[in-house]
Amino acid sequence: MFRFLCFVCFICGESLQQNIVSVGIESAIINGLRETTRDGNELNVFRGIPFAEPPIGDLRFRRPLPKRRWPREWDAFEMSANCVQNANIFGVEKSVTNKSFSEDCLYLNVWSPNNESPKAVMVWIHGG
Repeated sequence: MFRFLCFVCFICGESLQQNIVSVGIESAIINGLRETTRDGNELNVFRGIPFAEPPIGDLRFRRPLPKRRWPREWDAFEMSANCVQNANIFGVEKSVTNKSFSEDCLYLNVWSPNNESPKAVMVWIHGG
């Protein structure tokens, strides 16, 4: 049984490592995941990439500052916390109790095609 569990852990680790995709930026390497859509297209997905310093403490209610220090590698595998927001929209109470919220929510999520050819990029910045 122990050998079987070791084998399963080895196979799972190998398959996860094959799905990791890395992109270099000027001061770090960002690791994301290669995912397949329902119709079979492969995407590179990077979740939770910080684009500014957290707006907490003295930075609260101020203009965002660019991210200063990056670790050598950033694992962008999971979404960051949602921004704090009012759950009562248009007089209808929405259930948001099982979501994680934080004022530190200045993060980007990036989905890109898994190919080398240059493509157009669309950036959507929501109104908050």
